[in-house]
Amino acid sequence: MAYKAKDGKILPTVMQGRKYDESLAERAKRETDNAPGGPEHVENIRAHGVVQKSVIEFEGNGRWRHTATHADGTESTSVHPQWHRAHDVQAMYFDPDGKPGALETHQKARSHPVGPKESERLDKEDGRVQDGAEA
Repeated sequence: MAYKAKDGKILPTVMQGRKYDESLAERAKRETDNAPGGPEHVENIRAHGVVQKSVIEFEGNGRWRHTATHADGTESTSVHPQWHRAHDVQAMYFDPDGKPGALETHQKARSHPVGPKESERLDKEDGRVQDGAEA
């Protein structure tokens, strides 16, 4: 009986298919852990010190190469399909414990309440009675 693996590959037996799916899952976890922004990557940043130089280069065909040179001379390189992903990794090198760029952008957006005046205006426009408010 043929088995269709999670990536679409057809294998002759169910047992071979399940082993293949398990190996795919293990490989995916390993690649995620080693990927830019993954746990191992962050530890490398901390181990080699601050970044002295960080460069993003366009290589063509949707390839953006990010190269960072650490204080101890170690170079870290990663390739990304989009510029903004390379930029996010570059930002992570300078602040490994910081928030992701998309979250920061959302918090700076005009539609996001930023203080008591903004919250008061939104409550007034809402028109519903809030908890603890008089009817």
